[in-house]
Amino acid sequence: MAIRKISKKEEVVYKLLEPHSSGRQHHFDCEDFEWDEARYKYRSWLRRRNLGSFYVSSKDLELCKNEVPELLPKLEAFAQAAQNLKKAQDQFEHYRWEFIKGGKSLCKDSNAVHRAYTILTPQEELIIEQNKDKKDELVAELSKLTLQLEVLPKRGFSKQKQDIKSEIQKIESILKLGV
Repeated sequence: MAIRKISKKEEVVYKLLEPHSSGRQHHFDCEDFEWDEARYKYRSWLRRRNLGSFYVSSKDLELCKNEVPELLPKLEAFAQAAQNLKKAQDQFEHYRWEFIKGGKSLCKDSNAVHRAYTILTPQEELIIEQNKDKKDELVAELSKLTLQLEVLPKRGFSKQKQDIKSEIQKIESILKLGV
């Protein structure tokens, strides 16, 4: 398994996203709260009977209005509270997804967050910052050096080959760091 290098900021994002999602192992995805299934899915089997429904139907309201009018204000208040709870849950889901998407956008490779990593040193981060605008130049230089290396004869020129290989390694390490 390759060990990636990430910035300190990305590590903090990992720590922030971990408790609010499925974690690094699952790329910080999360499951939607299923409102209609909540009393079955998120409670134990025994507690299901005690929890009841989160929904008051219009049929129940009409039945209560016709048959037990003295209970109607309480049922209407319960229905309103259930609606408020549903709205709050929807808002919770919306903001949680926005937070997770925003955090994942700060990660260099959100599909590789489950892998092992080491934190970039301040010098490496400085190199990345200095070379961000030079990415195209570095790629062109890399292809030029690779071509030079291929053109050299197989025998001899070992000093030149070593110099070119060391330059190629420097450029590749800069590009690998995340330019």
